[in-house]
Amino acid sequence: MYKILLACTATLLLTNCTWVQLTSSGQQVRLATVNDIGGCTRVGRALVHTVSKIVVVERGGDKQQTELVMLARNEGADLGGNVVVAESTISEGEQTFGVYSCP
Repeated sequence: MYKILLACTATLLLTNCTWVQLTSSGQQVRLATVNDIGGCTRVGRALVHTVSKIVVVERGGDKQQTELVMLARNEGADLGGNVVVAESTISEGEQTFGVYSCP
């Protein structure tokens, strides 16, 4: 019984962990909407992914979204952009973002 309780507790703790860190260059990139990129130039696309489940427990959507946005911002900086816009919904821990350079 103790082992089952320990395994359940560990799984719950791990599903709430953030595995992604925003880089210093990623901090210069912001998340925007399609309405915000009128005068911007598209510089690329970022397909990012994170862990969607640990063992058999699904991770929360908010936690996944936070990590995916951080990953997209990091990738956006690497591509020379300063804005990212979500272009898809989350599917199995994966999401696509457009990367833009805006004035």
